[in-house]
Amino acid sequence: MFRIISVGLAAACLFTTANAEPIQTVHQSRLIDVSGEPIQGAHTVRIALWDDATSGLEQWGESFNVTLQDGYFSATLGADTGTNPLDSGLFNASPLYVEVIVDNVVMGDRTALTTVPYAVHATSVSQGVPIGTILPFGGDAALLDDSWMVCDGSTVASPGAGLVDFNGSAGGIQVPNLTDNRFLMGVSSGSVGAIGGRNDIPAGGSHTHTFGQSSVDRAPDASHFSDGSFTNPAGSHNHGGENRPQFTGVQYIIRVR
Repeated sequence: MFRIISVGLAAACLFTTANAEPIQTVHQSRLIDVSGEPIQGAHTVRIALWDDATSGLEQWGESFNVTLQDGYFSATLGADTGTNPLDSGLFNASPLYVEVIVDNVVMGDRTALTTVPYAVHATSVSQGVPIGTILPFGGDAALLDDSWMVCDGSTVASPGAGLVDFNGSAGGIQVPNLTDNRFLMGVSSGSVGAIGGRNDIPAGGSHTHTFGQSSVDRAPDASHFSDGSFTNPAGSHNHGGENRPQFTGVQYIIRVR
């Protein structure tokens, strides 16, 4: 016979939003036998989360084949996101209790789920990045989870609460289009989504400069005047071109749910 002497959960890879999302967290324990010696070798361990300390209903569970070293083992809960995901919504209802079963033997009383998973969950939801946050992004957008989108004007499927529609004339809620060399500008809340400006100043070409004339034409060469406009005698000429500071292009991403 053996018993468990320590139980712990630690956040390993936690991706969560206000909506329920799959998460992963690490369980670590140590097993010793009745004489106090650590257990070694291969064993089957089941970790379950219950809604009551002694009875109630099992809310989630998963079995692992582990190899103990000096009695220690570690298992990632929620790694099977396809068929047995660990739903972040479980942590909205407290308390939860951890039950450990080794080789079909329950290891003592259930242990109340302690601060770490709840604290990380609360931080990521209420103190983390809010829906609608726009960030410059230098990574591979294809690897983003579905809570983020590139700011390319796309329509958002199942948007999170509070996401602003950047194109109210179209159906659905759309993210802003920041893929066309567009900068962000701070505005009042009533002007969110407003667009304007242009990417450059024309580099050259024939053009006129309009001015107000007096009743007397005093030009040295009246051919330079035509219907209240003055044209440079040199014809096509430049006023600049690219006038933005030096820049490096990155994508913008927005949290949508």
